[in-house]
Amino acid sequence: MKEKEYHCNCKSGCRTKRCVCFKNNEPCDDECGCKKCENPLNGIDVEKLSDCAIQNIKIYKTLTKEELERKHLANCGDGEDDMW
Repeated sequence: MKEKEYHCNCKSGCRTKRCVCFKNNEPCDDECGCKKCENPLNGIDVEKLSDCAIQNIKIYKTLTKEELERKHLANCGDGEDDMW
């Protein structure tokens, strides 16, 4: 696993792109000084995900194990669809 480049100090839960970790597609870790962390990337191996899957993380986290084993078409916000 690559070394984490960013560490936040959020007071508002890390749920938005105002969080430097979430903004840079990284989960928060023990070196972050955040309070009540709710970074949606926590617990996810982001190195296995495409940028598109990270953009759709709320949908990704609702999928069952069986659903995760299949490919999914997702709108990536760039006018293109991607498989993840």
